[in-house]
Amino acid sequence: MPVVTESLTPKELKDEWRTLPALYERLDREFHFDYDFAATEENALCKNFFTKENNALEATAWFNDHMSQPIGFLNPPFSQTHEFLSKANEQIELASVTHGYGLICCLVRADAPETKWFRENALDEYGRPKHELRYLYPRVPYVNHEGEIKNMNQFPSMLIIMRTNPWLNVHWVNWKL
Repeated sequence: MPVVTESLTPKELKDEWRTLPALYERLDREFHFDYDFAATEENALCKNFFTKENNALEATAWFNDHMSQPIGFLNPPFSQTHEFLSKANEQIELASVTHGYGLICCLVRADAPETKWFRENALDEYGRPKHELRYLYPRVPYVNHEGEIKNMNQFPSMLIIMRTNPWLNVHWVNWKL
């Protein structure tokens, strides 16, 4: 059987992959999310969410003023990972000032250390992690635009957990239930 090295997903659907419900539920039990920053009406994981129409990248603030300890989940579109993580860094700093606390849990590709978006958003100027990094093992399946779970993931996944009071550690996590 030949090894697939290219995505089989049509270009117009590459940003439409959804988070695996079992992984989200496990993370939600730990963090208790208030917001989903990259969703659609059909796949939103929280009561409060941003869609393409009310674009999180253009929003001044991701967290409402009435939330005392805002906590959000972000599975950014693959084509906009850098933009979303840059905005998440900005928003976690804003949450520190406006709320005193905030957390954004970002689900991203774990081949990231080689990328510009990872170096600029997850590492400090000395190359050290500025957020908690959790490498997920085994590879996380995603859900396609039709709601089907697909185990054909060509890349590993990780969590970048941005906190107003950061934990500076890196570890592997067995995410299976």
